[in-house]
Amino acid sequence: MPPKLLITPGGQFKDSVTHRTVTLRGINFAGDSKTPYYPKSELNDNSCIKPGSDDAFWDDADNVSFVNKPFALEDADIHLSRIRSWGFNTIRFVFTWESLEHQGPGLYDEKYISYLIKVLDRLKYFGFYVFLNPHQDCWSRFSGGSGAPLWTFYAIGMDPKAFQDTHTAILKHYNCDIDQRDQNEDYPKMVWPTNYSKLACQTIFTLFFGGNDFAPGFELGGQTIQDYLQDKFVNAVLHLLKRIKNQAGYLLNTTIIGVENLNEPNAGYIGQPSLTKLSDSQFLRISETPTGFESMQLGMGFDQSVGLYEFASFGSKKVGDRLIKPEGANVWLSTTHYDRKYNFKRDHKSWLLDGRCIWSKLNVWDSGTRKIIRDDYFTIDPDTGIRLTELDFNKKYFMSFWGKFYSKIRKEIGDDLLIFCQPPVLSVPPMIKNTEFIDSRVVYSPHYYDGLTLVKKSWNRKWNVDTLGILRGKYLTPAFGVKFGIDAIRQSFVEQLGMIRKEGEDNFGESIPIVLSESGVPIDLDDGKSFETHNYSDQIEALDCITYALEKNLLGITYWTYTINNSHKFGDVWNGEDFSFWSKDDMKKDIKDIALSFEHDKEKPILSDIDEKMDDDESFIYYQPISSGLEPGGRRESLNSIAQKYNGLRVKEAVIRPLPIQTIGHVVEYNFCLEKLIFHLKVDSSINVEKVIPSQRNRSMIGMSQVKELESGDYFSKLDKTQATLIFLPLLHYNDTTQPNEIKVTLTSGEWKLDREKQVLYWWHESGIQAIDIACEAVDMANYEIDKVSYLPCCRIS
Repeated sequence: MPPKLLITPGGQFKDSVTHRTVTLRGINFAGDSKTPYYPKSELNDNSCIKPGSDDAFWDDADNVSFVNKPFALEDADIHLSRIRSWGFNTIRFVFTWESLEHQGPGLYDEKYISYLIKVLDRLKYFGFYVFLNPHQDCWSRFSGGSGAPLWTFYAIGMDPKAFQDTHTAILKHYNCDIDQRDQNEDYPKMVWPTNYSKLACQTIFTLFFGGNDFAPGFELGGQTIQDYLQDKFVNAVLHLLKRIKNQAGYLLNTTIIGVENLNEPNAGYIGQPSLTKLSDSQFLRISETPTGFESMQLGMGFDQSVGLYEFASFGSKKVGDRLIKPEGANVWLSTTHYDRKYNFKRDHKSWLLDGRCIWSKLNVWDSGTRKIIRDDYFTIDPDTGIRLTELDFNKKYFMSFWGKFYSKIRKEIGDDLLIFCQPPVLSVPPMIKNTEFIDSRVVYSPHYYDGLTLVKKSWNRKWNVDTLGILRGKYLTPAFGVKFGIDAIRQSFVEQLGMIRKEGEDNFGESIPIVLSESGVPIDLDDGKSFETHNYSDQIEALDCITYALEKNLLGITYWTYTINNSHKFGDVWNGEDFSFWSKDDMKKDIKDIALSFEHDKEKPILSDIDEKMDDDESFIYYQPISSGLEPGGRRESLNSIAQKYNGLRVKEAVIRPLPIQTIGHVVEYNFCLEKLIFHLKVDSSINVEKVIPSQRNRSMIGMSQVKELESGDYFSKLDKTQATLIFLPLLHYNDTTQPNEIKVTLTSGEWKLDREKQVLYWWHESGIQAIDIACEAVDMANYEIDKVSYLPCCRIS
């Protein structure tokens, strides 16, 4: 297992044994974990179904099981060794509240938790740093996303079976062609996030974060609805952590380095200046887009004409109106059936379930006259009477939840576990510095995506938009935020992530590490064109731009995502998304390429054998386990060929890149230029270095000088590897066993040695500010035209 991680005063991680600085780079594992394993159903994977065949989706929601999600235990080593071989050392481990507590309040799935502990034990075996992520999107699977169990909607008096008819939420399985991967016109690209601005999500997030202020008197079991929901969520996470602590305590603070708060929190209605107008923060408007007040009326079955929007180059634009007719459906319960089923202790005098909207009960609007009463209801702080802005959500309501989450983790689990703090996406984080809800074991974990590429699902290297700059009011008009040309786009990403870093340092403190817990690029750009052409150059360039910006800002990262069941036809099998770095369909293609390279004069080509075995047993695609042997913690085994090693890995040219695994001293700067295959690293080892290499072998230099690789032999074997800086140097880019001088290393002091089997370059250097550049001489980029090849020509191995 990896040693415990410490945090330096400069906000970097440090190995507690070797005292070397550790850079975290990894992936979310796994996209499959959003949906249950049992019962196996297209519904449970958010796929398309025929209308009228969804009763089990609702009626059997309590009896699902997430055991074997993301994989069967016997398949663990296959996937984990593969990820380790990519140079990744960190896993953001995805699970949902539903997976723990689907049967009802306080009823935990102990079998699933036992399964999770076994999976986490395998992660320990491969030496990963792991932080746990209670994931949600749009609150729940039952409101078009993932996360919370179904009973949470019954707890607030909603009937989710009426969501579709009342447009309270859009569920993919009602709105797509069962025979096609592509969504139809009723479920356009990236429409699922618009559920955040519809009645189901707006209501339950408001109650979860601000029920005490905005729904006073609405209680369950003697608790306000806010405290009830928050306590149930936090207690479920605590139950998981306690099980791990009691049953597998050796995992905590070594393999399991931390836990994150609720994924991508949302403010609901809180801070919205008007219910009769669309909020400026509701910048993603796709298809039918009702205002808050229109949503409330639809929820009670009233017909509404709502705005129809499309997402254009410079944001959403209105293209018309559409009449929605709920046909008498009502999303508000008028029965106590579910109160009895789930043992909700509701005071039916103060909270009568009579089919009436909760916001009508609170006199926000009159459901009889259908008139708005308090258009600005969610902008007035009941405690102070002061008008709230949407920015105030983080200051008061998110901070209240974070304080509860933080305090309970510290009280019940201890002071060593890292707690990852994730405020709402792209928001300015609250001022947590110098409060009682932060200590030296807190990590800031925001998200970042290139908004234009994310929503349009197309990469444009000619121009892009400074999304974060526009949100922060950096420009007089959004048009000024347009960046032209790939160099400007790349620099814009650097500046946006630099802004995220600065906001983190200002509001958390400079000693708090920053790890982006999500970023990535859709792989199915341009309607999945790359699946046919096998040309991933757009995805490679888009991901390289983001990762270069991460490196320039010294930000840790866990990319979104690895999905075991990803396929070209169904993507990540969730709401039309396709982000997985790995796909079994791409693996099949790669295996065929490998087989073809070995076909000569055989009577029966091995390619046909492969096709037969794939048809008979899909597990054949995992025919050879892979292990990287990366230090620290990974197994050391002989590497397979590079082509086999990255089997199924998409956009590998941008994913696989050098990384300062562990450094003697703080990392001052590092970056990898994919175009020219140059890796640069600068460290400050003024404090950390306890010993340097023998003085008779030192090369102290002014400036950078080229130094040949140390020869193998007694001298190299006697060097203390714990006193070396370790750099992951992937042979994907730097591979030539017959030409030692192919790799050109220039450095300011010391010696270096490349362990090709481990793909690790060891660098023994002096104390102080030291730098190393690693290049591959053989590639002459001046003679290539990047736009005219199927992948970036700087890649050494296709």
